[in-house]
Amino acid sequence: SEMEADQAKLEAEYDRLQNGWSNIQNYQDAYALSKNVNDFIKNKAIPETKRIHASAVNEYRILTA
Repeated sequence: SEMEADQAKLEAEYDRLQNGWSNIQNYQDAYALSKNVNDFIKNKAIPETKRIHASAVNEYRILTA
């Protein structure tokens, strides 16, 4: 379903960010990656997770009505 595809996109992007830790060379790299991870969580993951949850709740209500 669309929710599962959206979840997979979030997981792939987060995995990409997590894999970035293996490329850290100095504290500036660590700072930049930490900022990117925090921005991803705040600006993408949280709103998208809330939207996916709301959609799941709506589908559940439709199925149990």
